Amino acid sequence: MPIYSYKGISTSGKKISGTLEANSRSALIMALKEQGVFAEEIIEVTERKGFDLFDFSFLLKKRLPDIFFQIATLLKSGIVLTEAFKIIGNQQSSRHLKRILLDISSKLSGGEKLSTVLENYKNLFSDTHISIIRASESIGRLAESLENMGRYEEDRRKSIDKIKLAMIYPLIVLSVGLGVVGFLLAYVVPKMENVFVSVNRKLPLSTEILINAGNFIKNYGYLLMFFLTVIFISFRFILKNNKKLKLSIDRRLSKFKIIENINLYRFCETMSFLLKEGVMLVSAIEISTNTIKSEYYKGKLKEVAFDVKMGKSFSQSIMEKGCFSEIIAAAIKTGEKSGNLPGIFERLSSYYLKRLEKVTNIFLSTVEPMFILFLGLVVGFIVISIMSPLFELNTLVK
Repeated sequence: MPIYSYKGISTSGKKISGTLEANSRSALIMALKEQGVFAEEIIEVTERKGFDLFDFSFLLKKRLPDIFFQIATLLKSGIVLTEAFKIIGNQQSSRHLKRILLDISSKLSGGEKLSTVLENYKNLFSDTHISIIRASESIGRLAESLENMGRYEEDRRKSIDKIKLAMIYPLIVLSVGLGVVGFLLAYVVPKMENVFVSVNRKLPLSTEILINAGNFIKNYGYLLMFFLTVIFISFRFILKNNKKLKLSIDRRLSKFKIIENINLYRFCETMSFLLKEGVMLVSAIEISTNTIKSEYYKGKLKEVAFDVKMGKSFSQSIMEKGCFSEIIAAAIKTGEKSGNLPGIFERLSSYYLKRLEKVTNIFLSTVEPMFILFLGLVVGFIVISIMSPLFELNTLVK
């Protein structure tokens, strides 16, 4: 049965809004009239109307842990799944997320499985979520799996956000420094040019370079920013559509420890979670591979999944690829012998997270002083270039 959101006026003149299930719009209008509400606007929740500025998928995904926890709590309280999604949907401030959750509720009421319904919203729910829910549906532990997914999403985001926040500080330092330099070149240096010209003497080379740079930024600064933005967007577009180029770049980037640790951490963390939730090994490898950004590692892990499907051992296939450390191959071999692959991957994810934090700290402790030194040299060059002619002018006046 379709779900509609409506806005109307009650018999007392009060504005009312909400959502209701009805067979059709006319049936909804009749139901509202019986409640003393005259409908002004009716929208089926599966329709899109207007543009919600904040309804971007990456923002909606941040709400998933809370949604999983809330639905799990309602299910454990004895509320049926259809009603749970309707209750959570009506609580959402985002119109787009509200429509999605209410539409899921509507489809579930029609008899569809949750895993099947979620495949219509892959921009919001990943293959990991869908596979876990499909596995939990077959063994009747949906509430526990949803709760575990909420915890998994929350922990994963905390780990990644911690590293991202650590890298923001040097970028802020560089951005502020470049902003100050740009201000000096665009506004301060051009005003000093008249003073320098009045000296009627040949200016030092550094001062001439500074004046030319200042004039260029003042006259063409916006054009330069536009040009750099176009180059950046074009490069991203080419990289997205040219798989060979991205593979070549990712192959070279894989030699850096920080890139290796990021990819292996994501893979091991997802593998641990999927295997604990009862997903089959080959499916777990294929799904975990999709959490990796590097096309190089993706290609190698797809080959591993194929090898395992063909009967080869997981550890042997990993070892033969030549791009994974002996540690991960040995750990997987131990997990195969002990029958505790989920626990092994949990330890591996912790190991690679610690290595990632260590490498990140080393990288930041090296890059930050380099940024400060670079900005210091640039500012020093500007000061010397400005002050040198001023000293000469002061000498002439005396």
